[in-house]
Amino acid sequence: MKNTAPGEADAREGCGTAKKIYLIGAGPGNPDLLTAEARNAIAESRCIVGAPRLLDAAGELISGKAQEPLIAAEEIFRFVAASGFPVLGLLFSGDAGFYSGARPLARLLRGAAYPFTVISGISTLSYFAGRLGRPWEDIRVVSLHGKRREITGPAARNRAVFFLTDREMNPAAICAVLERDGFGGLPVSVGERLSYSDEKITAGSARELAGRAFDPLSVALVENPDPMPSPAAGLSDRQFLRAAVPMTKEAVRIISVSKLAPEDGDIVWDIGAGTGSVSCEIALRIPGGRVYAVEKDAAALALLEENKKRFRVYNMEIVRGSAPEVLRDMPRPDRVFIGGSGASLREIIRAALEKNPRASLVINAVTLETLGQMALLLEDARFIGAEIVQLSVTKAEKAGSRHLMRASNPVYIFSGRGGGRNDDGPR
Repeated sequence: MKNTAPGEADAREGCGTAKKIYLIGAGPGNPDLLTAEARNAIAESRCIVGAPRLLDAAGELISGKAQEPLIAAEEIFRFVAASGFPVLGLLFSGDAGFYSGARPLARLLRGAAYPFTVISGISTLSYFAGRLGRPWEDIRVVSLHGKRREITGPAARNRAVFFLTDREMNPAAICAVLERDGFGGLPVSVGERLSYSDEKITAGSARELAGRAFDPLSVALVENPDPMPSPAAGLSDRQFLRAAVPMTKEAVRIISVSKLAPEDGDIVWDIGAGTGSVSCEIALRIPGGRVYAVEKDAAALALLEENKKRFRVYNMEIVRGSAPEVLRDMPRPDRVFIGGSGASLREIIRAALEKNPRASLVINAVTLETLGQMALLLEDARFIGAEIVQLSVTKAEKAGSRHLMRASNPVYIFSGRGGGRNDDGPR
Protein backbone atom coordinates (compact mmCIF):
# COMPACT_ATOMS: atom_id res chain seq x y z
CA MET A 1 0.00 0.00 0.00
CA LYS A 2 1.13 3.51 -0.69
CA ASN A 3 0.84 5.92 2.21
CA THR A 4 0.97 9.67 1.69
CA ALA A 5 2.02 12.03 4.48
CA PRO A 6 0.14 15.34 4.87
CA GLY A 7 3.12 17.32 3.57
CA GLU A 8 3.32 15.22 0.40
CA ALA A 9 -0.41 15.62 -0.13
CA ASP A 10 -0.16 19.40 0.06
CA ALA A 11 2.74 19.47 -2.37
CA ARG A 12 0.92 17.40 -4.96
CA GLU A 13 -2.65 18.66 -4.62
CA GLY A 14 -2.11 22.23 -3.47
CA CYS A 15 -3.00 23.79 -0.14
CA GLY A 16 -6.49 24.22 1.22
CA THR A 17 -9.17 22.10 2.80
CA ALA A 18 -10.99 19.22 1.10
CA LYS A 19 -13.97 20.22 -0.99
CA LYS A 20 -15.75 16.96 -0.17
CA ILE A 21 -15.44 14.68 2.83
CA TYR A 22 -17.17 11.31 2.96
CA LEU A 23 -17.59 9.36 6.22
CA ILE A 24 -18.11 5.89 4.83
CA GLY A 25 -19.53 2.90 6.69
CA ALA A 26 -17.43 0.06 5.25
CA GLY A 27 -19.44 -2.80 6.71
CA PRO A 28 -17.88 -5.68 8.68
CA GLY A 29 -14.82 -5.72 6.43
CA ASN A 30 -15.49 -7.70 3.27
CA PRO A 31 -15.60 -5.22 0.34
CA ASP A 32 -18.43 -7.26 -1.21
CA LEU A 33 -20.68 -5.79 1.51
CA LEU A 34 -20.00 -2.16 0.57
CA THR A 35 -23.12 -0.38 -0.66
CA ALA A 36 -23.19 1.09 -4.16
CA GLU A 37 -23.21 4.58 -2.62
CA ALA A 38 -20.07 3.73 -0.62
CA ARG A 39 -18.34 2.40 -3.73
CA ASN A 40 -19.18 5.56 -5.65
CA ALA A 41 -17.79 7.72 -2.82
CA ILE A 42 -14.59 5.66 -2.73
CA ALA A 43 -14.25 5.93 -6.51
CA GLU A 44 -14.64 9.72 -6.31
CA SER A 45 -12.18 10.13 -3.42
CA ARG A 46 -8.57 11.05 -4.17
CA CYS A 47 -7.34 9.82 -0.77
CA ILE A 48 -8.70 7.05 1.46
CA VAL A 49 -8.19 7.20 5.24
CA GLY A 50 -8.95 4.43 7.70
CA ALA A 51 -7.74 1.60 9.91
CA PRO A 52 -5.10 -0.64 8.30
CA ARG A 53 -7.54 -3.56 8.39
CA LEU A 54 -10.08 -1.63 6.32
CA LEU A 55 -7.48 -0.37 3.83
CA ASP A 56 -6.16 -3.90 3.35
CA ALA A 57 -9.68 -5.27 2.86
CA ALA A 58 -10.58 -2.58 0.30
CA GLY A 59 -7.81 -3.92 -1.95
CA GLU A 60 -8.48 -3.21 -5.63
CA LEU A 61 -11.14 -0.60 -4.86
CA ILE A 62 -8.51 1.85 -3.61
CA SER A 63 -5.61 0.73 -5.78
CA GLY A 64 -3.72 3.74 -7.15
CA LYS A 65 -5.24 6.14 -4.62
CA ALA A 66 -3.36 7.85 -1.81
CA GLN A 67 -3.93 5.99 1.46
CA GLU A 68 -3.47 7.06 5.05
CA PRO A 69 -3.68 4.39 7.82
CA LEU A 70 -5.22 6.27 10.75
CA ILE A 71 -7.72 5.26 13.45
CA ALA A 72 -8.04 7.96 16.13
CA ALA A 73 -10.53 10.74 15.35
CA GLU A 74 -8.08 13.46 16.38
CA GLU A 75 -5.37 12.13 14.05
CA ILE A 76 -7.81 11.85 11.14
CA PHE A 77 -9.03 15.39 11.78
CA ARG A 78 -5.50 16.78 11.77
CA PHE A 79 -4.84 15.00 8.48
CA VAL A 80 -8.05 16.40 6.96
CA ALA A 81 -7.17 19.92 8.11
CA ALA A 82 -3.68 19.71 6.59
CA SER A 83 -4.67 17.91 3.41
CA GLY A 84 -5.28 19.58 0.09
CA PHE A 85 -7.09 16.65 -1.54
CA PRO A 86 -10.30 17.83 -3.22
CA VAL A 87 -12.18 14.67 -2.12
CA LEU A 88 -11.44 12.54 0.95
CA GLY A 89 -13.00 9.15 1.78
CA LEU A 90 -12.82 8.23 5.46
CA LEU A 91 -13.55 4.54 6.14
CA PHE A 92 -15.16 3.24 9.35
CA SER A 93 -16.00 -0.34 10.14
CA GLY A 94 -19.66 -1.39 10.20
CA ASP A 95 -22.21 1.39 9.97
CA ALA A 96 -21.00 4.98 10.47
CA GLY A 97 -23.85 5.56 12.96
CA PHE A 98 -23.42 2.42 15.09
CA TYR A 99 -20.75 2.72 17.82
CA SER A 100 -18.46 4.16 15.19
CA GLY A 101 -15.39 6.35 15.21
CA ALA A 102 -17.34 8.51 12.77
CA ARG A 103 -19.19 10.08 15.69
CA PRO A 104 -16.26 11.88 17.40
CA LEU A 105 -14.81 12.80 14.01
CA ALA A 106 -18.12 14.32 12.88
CA ARG A 107 -18.10 16.43 16.05
CA LEU A 108 -14.62 17.74 15.23
CA LEU A 109 -15.55 18.44 11.62
CA ARG A 110 -18.68 20.37 12.63
CA GLY A 111 -16.67 22.40 15.13
CA ALA A 112 -14.32 23.46 12.33
CA ALA A 113 -17.21 24.08 9.90
CA TYR A 114 -16.07 21.37 7.47
CA PRO A 115 -18.98 20.03 5.39
CA PHE A 116 -19.20 16.23 5.20
CA THR A 117 -21.52 13.44 4.05
CA VAL A 118 -22.21 10.29 6.10
CA ILE A 119 -22.74 7.10 4.12
CA SER A 120 -24.36 4.26 6.03
CA GLY A 121 -23.03 0.72 5.90
CA ILE A 122 -23.99 -2.73 7.10
CA SER A 123 -23.47 -2.95 10.86
CA THR A 124 -21.87 -5.94 12.54
CA LEU A 125 -25.11 -6.51 14.45
CA SER A 126 -27.34 -6.66 11.37
CA TYR A 127 -24.81 -8.88 9.56
CA PHE A 128 -24.47 -11.28 12.51
CA ALA A 129 -28.23 -11.47 13.05
CA GLY A 130 -28.62 -12.31 9.37
CA ARG A 131 -26.03 -15.08 9.67
CA LEU A 132 -27.93 -16.47 12.65
CA GLY A 133 -31.23 -16.23 10.75
CA ARG A 134 -32.99 -14.12 13.35
CA PRO A 135 -34.45 -10.59 13.56
CA TRP A 136 -32.58 -8.05 15.64
CA GLU A 137 -35.08 -5.38 16.64
CA ASP A 138 -35.41 -7.00 20.09
CA ILE A 139 -31.67 -7.16 20.79
CA ARG A 140 -30.11 -4.86 23.39
CA VAL A 141 -26.65 -3.59 22.45
CA VAL A 142 -23.81 -3.28 25.00
CA SER A 143 -20.42 -1.93 23.92
CA LEU A 144 -17.44 -3.07 25.98
CA HIS A 145 -14.90 -1.08 23.95
CA GLY A 146 -12.63 0.50 26.54
CA LYS A 147 -15.43 0.62 29.11
CA ARG A 148 -16.27 -1.14 32.33
CA ARG A 149 -19.83 -2.27 31.75
CA GLU A 150 -22.08 -4.68 33.57
CA ILE A 151 -22.55 -8.01 31.76
CA THR A 152 -24.82 -10.19 33.88
CA GLY A 153 -27.44 -7.51 34.56
CA PRO A 154 -28.34 -6.90 30.90
CA ALA A 155 -28.16 -10.64 30.15
CA ALA A 156 -30.48 -11.43 33.07
CA ARG A 157 -33.04 -8.76 32.12
CA ASN A 158 -33.21 -9.05 28.31
CA ARG A 159 -34.11 -11.78 25.86
CA ALA A 160 -31.01 -11.05 23.79
CA VAL A 161 -27.90 -8.92 24.31
CA PHE A 162 -25.32 -8.18 21.63
CA PHE A 163 -21.86 -7.47 23.06
CA LEU A 164 -19.27 -5.48 21.12
CA THR A 165 -16.14 -6.90 22.71
CA ASP A 166 -12.54 -5.81 23.19
CA ARG A 167 -9.35 -7.74 23.93
CA GLU A 168 -9.91 -7.81 27.68
CA MET A 169 -13.66 -8.34 27.73
CA ASN A 170 -13.71 -10.92 24.94
CA PRO A 171 -16.42 -13.57 24.41
CA ALA A 172 -14.65 -16.06 26.70
CA ALA A 173 -14.45 -13.45 29.49
CA ILE A 174 -18.14 -12.58 29.03
CA CYS A 175 -19.07 -16.27 29.32
CA ALA A 176 -16.88 -16.65 32.41
CA VAL A 177 -18.71 -13.78 34.13
CA LEU A 178 -22.10 -15.32 33.27
CA GLU A 179 -20.97 -18.70 34.63
CA ARG A 180 -19.68 -17.06 37.83
CA ASP A 181 -23.00 -15.33 38.43
CA GLY A 182 -25.15 -18.40 37.90
CA PHE A 183 -26.11 -17.86 34.25
CA GLY A 184 -23.78 -20.46 32.74
CA GLY A 185 -26.67 -22.21 31.02
CA LEU A 186 -27.59 -19.25 28.79
CA PRO A 187 -27.04 -19.88 25.06
CA VAL A 188 -24.29 -17.79 23.47
CA SER A 189 -23.31 -17.31 19.83
CA VAL A 190 -19.86 -15.96 19.00
CA GLY A 191 -18.98 -14.50 15.61
CA GLU A 192 -15.28 -14.35 14.68
CA ARG A 193 -13.91 -12.35 11.74
CA LEU A 194 -17.39 -11.81 10.38
CA SER A 195 -17.69 -11.38 6.59
CA TYR A 196 -14.09 -12.52 5.91
CA SER A 197 -13.20 -15.78 4.17
CA ASP A 198 -12.22 -17.35 7.52
CA GLU A 199 -15.43 -16.28 9.27
CA LYS A 200 -16.45 -18.60 12.09
CA ILE A 201 -19.62 -18.80 14.18
CA THR A 202 -19.63 -20.87 17.38
CA ALA A 203 -22.70 -21.64 19.49
CA GLY A 204 -22.94 -23.16 22.95
CA SER A 205 -23.77 -22.38 26.55
CA ALA A 206 -21.81 -19.73 28.45
CA ARG A 207 -20.41 -22.55 30.56
CA GLU A 208 -19.13 -24.40 27.49
CA LEU A 209 -17.56 -21.34 25.86
CA ALA A 210 -15.96 -19.78 28.96
CA GLY A 211 -12.66 -21.56 28.42
CA ARG A 212 -12.39 -21.15 24.65
CA ALA A 213 -9.99 -18.91 22.74
CA PHE A 214 -11.53 -16.52 20.21
CA ASP A 215 -10.14 -14.16 17.58
CA PRO A 216 -9.74 -10.54 18.78
CA LEU A 217 -12.17 -9.53 16.01
CA SER A 218 -15.21 -11.13 17.66
CA VAL A 219 -18.71 -10.32 18.88
CA ALA A 220 -21.11 -12.25 21.11
CA LEU A 221 -24.87 -12.65 21.32
CA VAL A 222 -26.29 -13.88 24.65
CA GLU A 223 -29.91 -15.06 24.68
CA ASN A 224 -32.17 -15.54 27.69
CA PRO A 225 -35.50 -17.33 27.16
CA ASP A 226 -36.70 -16.37 30.65
CA PRO A 227 -35.50 -12.83 31.45
CA MET A 228 -36.18 -11.19 34.78
CA PRO A 229 -39.02 -8.64 34.65
CA SER A 230 -38.21 -4.99 35.26
CA PRO A 231 -39.29 -4.12 38.82
CA ALA A 232 -42.07 -1.72 39.64
CA ALA A 233 -40.96 1.26 41.72
CA GLY A 234 -40.84 0.24 45.36
CA LEU A 235 -40.44 -3.36 46.51
CA SER A 236 -42.74 -4.50 49.29
CA ASP A 237 -41.25 -5.17 52.72
CA ARG A 238 -42.97 -8.57 52.59
CA GLN A 239 -40.71 -9.62 49.71
CA PHE A 240 -37.55 -9.53 51.85
CA LEU A 241 -36.23 -12.08 54.31
CA ARG A 242 -35.74 -10.14 57.54
CA ALA A 243 -35.27 -12.12 60.79
CA ALA A 244 -34.10 -9.73 63.55
CA VAL A 245 -31.88 -7.61 61.33
CA PRO A 246 -32.81 -3.90 60.94
CA MET A 247 -34.29 -2.98 57.57
CA THR A 248 -34.95 0.31 55.81
CA LYS A 249 -38.75 0.19 55.51
CA GLU A 250 -40.65 0.53 52.26
CA ALA A 251 -41.76 4.18 52.44
CA VAL A 252 -38.37 5.37 53.69
CA ARG A 253 -36.61 3.25 51.08
CA ILE A 254 -38.69 4.66 48.21
CA ILE A 255 -37.93 8.26 49.19
CA SER A 256 -34.26 7.56 49.94
CA VAL A 257 -33.67 5.85 46.60
CA SER A 258 -35.58 8.64 44.84
CA LYS A 259 -33.31 11.23 46.47
CA LEU A 260 -30.23 9.19 45.57
CA ALA A 261 -31.45 9.00 41.92
CA PRO A 262 -29.15 6.18 40.73
CA GLU A 263 -28.60 5.94 36.97
CA ASP A 264 -27.83 2.88 34.91
CA GLY A 265 -24.08 2.37 34.86
CA ASP A 266 -23.51 3.98 38.28
CA ILE A 267 -21.31 2.59 41.03
CA VAL A 268 -23.32 2.76 44.27
CA TRP A 269 -22.19 2.18 47.86
CA ASP A 270 -24.72 1.04 50.48
CA ILE A 271 -23.06 1.48 53.90
CA GLY A 272 -24.63 -0.54 56.72
CA ALA A 273 -26.70 -2.59 54.27
CA GLY A 274 -28.56 -4.68 56.88
CA THR A 275 -31.01 -6.98 55.09
CA GLY A 276 -30.03 -5.44 51.75
CA SER A 277 -33.41 -3.88 51.01
CA VAL A 278 -31.84 -0.68 49.63
CA SER A 279 -29.05 -2.56 47.82
CA CYS A 280 -31.53 -4.90 46.11
CA GLU A 281 -33.89 -2.08 45.16
CA ILE A 282 -31.07 -0.07 43.57
CA ALA A 283 -29.46 -3.08 41.87
CA LEU A 284 -32.76 -3.95 40.20
CA ARG A 285 -33.14 -0.38 38.93
CA ILE A 286 -29.64 -0.16 37.41
CA PRO A 287 -28.89 -3.51 35.71
CA GLY A 288 -25.93 -1.86 33.98
CA GLY A 289 -24.48 -0.54 37.23
CA ARG A 290 -23.03 -2.12 40.35
CA VAL A 291 -23.99 -1.92 44.03
CA TYR A 292 -21.54 -2.58 46.87
CA ALA A 293 -23.38 -3.59 50.06
CA VAL A 294 -21.14 -3.01 53.10
CA GLU A 295 -22.01 -4.85 56.30
CA LYS A 296 -20.13 -6.16 59.35
CA ASP A 297 -22.82 -8.01 61.32
CA ALA A 298 -22.75 -11.80 60.78
CA ALA A 299 -26.53 -12.25 60.92
CA ALA A 300 -27.05 -9.39 58.47
CA LEU A 301 -24.43 -10.80 56.10
CA ALA A 302 -26.28 -14.11 55.97
CA LEU A 303 -29.53 -12.30 55.14
CA LEU A 304 -27.77 -10.20 52.51
CA GLU A 305 -26.70 -13.39 50.74
CA GLU A 306 -30.23 -14.81 50.90
CA ASN A 307 -31.91 -11.65 49.62
CA LYS A 308 -29.32 -11.31 46.86
CA LYS A 309 -30.27 -14.80 45.65
CA ARG A 310 -33.97 -14.13 46.19
CA PHE A 311 -33.95 -11.11 43.85
CA ARG A 312 -31.22 -12.48 41.54
CA VAL A 313 -29.30 -9.21 41.73
CA TYR A 314 -25.93 -10.34 40.44
CA ASN A 315 -24.75 -6.75 40.03
CA MET A 316 -24.72 -6.49 43.83
CA GLU A 317 -21.48 -7.29 45.66
CA ILE A 318 -21.42 -7.94 49.39
CA VAL A 319 -18.45 -6.35 51.19
CA ARG A 320 -17.74 -7.83 54.61
CA GLY A 321 -16.25 -5.46 57.15
CA SER A 322 -16.54 -2.12 58.88
CA ALA A 323 -16.72 1.29 57.26
CA PRO A 324 -14.68 3.34 56.71
CA GLU A 325 -11.84 0.77 56.72
CA VAL A 326 -13.18 -1.39 53.86
CA LEU A 327 -14.03 1.65 51.72
CA ARG A 328 -10.41 2.30 50.82
CA ASP A 329 -10.30 -0.68 48.45
CA MET A 330 -13.70 -0.09 46.88
CA PRO A 331 -14.18 1.56 43.46
CA ARG A 332 -15.00 5.23 43.05
CA PRO A 333 -18.72 5.73 43.84
CA ASP A 334 -21.22 7.82 41.91
CA ARG A 335 -23.84 7.53 44.69
CA VAL A 336 -23.53 6.66 48.37
CA PHE A 337 -26.33 5.57 50.69
CA ILE A 338 -25.55 5.48 54.41
CA GLY A 339 -28.17 3.55 56.34
CA GLY A 340 -26.01 2.68 59.30
CA SER A 341 -22.83 4.45 60.35
CA GLY A 342 -22.45 3.81 64.07
CA ALA A 343 -20.14 6.52 65.38
CA SER A 344 -18.20 6.78 62.10
CA LEU A 345 -20.41 9.05 59.97
CA ARG A 346 -17.75 11.77 59.66
CA GLU A 347 -15.08 9.27 58.56
CA ILE A 348 -17.41 7.52 56.11
CA ILE A 349 -18.34 10.80 54.42
CA ARG A 350 -14.68 11.77 54.21
CA ALA A 351 -13.77 8.40 52.65
CA ALA A 352 -16.56 8.70 50.07
CA LEU A 353 -15.61 12.23 49.05
CA GLU A 354 -11.93 11.33 48.85
CA LYS A 355 -12.90 8.78 46.21
CA ASN A 356 -15.28 11.14 44.42
CA PRO A 357 -15.72 14.75 45.60
CA ARG A 358 -18.83 15.02 43.39
CA ALA A 359 -20.62 11.90 44.64
CA SER A 360 -24.28 12.14 45.65
CA LEU A 361 -25.02 11.14 49.25
CA VAL A 362 -28.19 10.11 51.05
CA ILE A 363 -28.04 9.46 54.81
CA ASN A 364 -30.78 8.00 57.03
CA ALA A 365 -30.88 8.76 60.76
CA VAL A 366 -33.21 7.74 63.58
CA THR A 367 -31.19 9.02 66.55
CA LEU A 368 -30.84 12.64 67.62
CA GLU A 369 -27.06 12.22 67.76
CA THR A 370 -26.87 11.33 64.08
CA LEU A 371 -29.41 14.05 63.27
CA GLY A 372 -27.09 16.58 64.93
CA GLN A 373 -24.24 15.48 62.68
CA MET A 374 -26.50 15.63 59.65
CA ALA A 375 -27.60 19.18 60.52
CA LEU A 376 -23.98 20.32 60.26
CA LEU A 377 -23.89 19.02 56.68
CA LEU A 378 -26.48 21.62 55.64
CA GLU A 379 -23.79 24.29 56.04
CA ASP A 380 -20.95 22.13 54.74
CA ALA A 381 -19.37 23.89 51.75
CA ARG A 382 -18.62 20.56 50.09
CA PHE A 383 -22.30 19.89 49.36
CA ILE A 384 -24.68 21.32 46.76
CA GLY A 385 -28.45 21.20 47.24
CA ALA A 386 -28.19 19.79 50.76
CA GLU A 387 -31.49 19.21 52.56
CA ILE A 388 -33.01 17.16 55.39
CA VAL A 389 -36.48 15.64 55.20
CA GLN A 390 -38.27 14.16 58.20
CA LEU A 391 -40.52 11.23 57.38
CA SER A 392 -43.10 9.85 59.80
CA VAL A 393 -45.00 6.76 58.68
CA THR A 394 -48.13 5.35 60.28
CA LYS A 395 -49.60 2.07 59.04
CA ALA A 396 -52.78 0.22 59.89
CA GLU A 397 -52.29 -3.06 61.77
CA LYS A 398 -54.90 -5.62 62.69
CA ALA A 399 -55.74 -5.84 66.39
CA GLY A 400 -58.31 -8.55 66.93
CA SER A 401 -61.39 -7.68 64.87
CA ARG A 402 -60.30 -4.07 64.43
CA HIS A 403 -57.38 -2.08 63.05
CA LEU A 404 -55.10 0.34 64.83
CA MET A 405 -52.75 2.90 63.31
CA ARG A 406 -49.21 2.24 64.54
CA ALA A 407 -46.56 4.88 64.07
CA SER A 408 -42.95 4.09 63.29
CA ASN A 409 -40.10 6.17 64.64
CA PRO A 410 -39.53 9.28 62.53
CA VAL A 411 -36.64 9.00 60.08
CA TYR A 412 -34.45 11.91 58.99
CA ILE A 413 -33.19 11.77 55.39
CA PHE A 414 -30.24 13.92 54.34
CA SER A 415 -29.47 14.31 50.64
CA GLY A 416 -26.82 16.35 48.85
CA ARG A 417 -24.32 16.25 46.02
CA GLY A 418 -20.61 16.83 46.44
CA GLY A 419 -19.52 20.14 44.96
CA GLY A 420 -15.94 19.11 44.34
CA ARG A 421 -14.41 20.15 47.66
CA ASN A 422 -12.64 17.52 49.69
CA ASP A 423 -11.51 18.89 53.05
CA ASP A 424 -12.24 17.36 56.46
CA GLY A 425 -15.75 16.27 57.36
CA PRO A 426 -18.69 18.05 59.03
CA ARG A 427 -17.62 21.03 61.08
